Amino acid sequence: MNKLPILPCLSVIAFNLSSPVSAQVDLQKMMQQAQQMQVCMAGIDTDYLERLSTKAESVHSRVKQLCSKGQRDKAMSEALAFAQTMNNDAEIQKLRQCGDIALSMASQYQFLDLDNDSKRQHVCDE
Repeated sequence: MNKLPILPCLSVIAFNLSSPVSAQVDLQKMMQQAQQMQVCMAGIDTDYLERLSTKAESVHSRVKQLCSKGQRDKAMSEALAFAQTMNNDAEIQKLRQCGDIALSMASQYQFLDLDNDSKRQHVCDE
């Protein structure tokens, strides 16, 4: 099982450094959440997810093949069956929980908008 690095991803978070106390509290909270995220991700069987990904690619190819043969109903049926299997998969459910932690973290912090030069502020002005 691979450990996925979480802390390097947090380097893109822009802090509101209006006061040292606020920044310290924000930093501590972020570190706690990052640790939660890392613990969550450590519980994910990445080898299993890779096998599942391979299966998904196979199903995708099969569905495309059925579509090209005009077997739309069969293609839809197979796609929906696989989607239901994925939806009920315990490892996928764990991964969703980790994603929920990440979304919670993201919603609490302002991220730098690197795609929008016209609105970009200098890091010292935030």
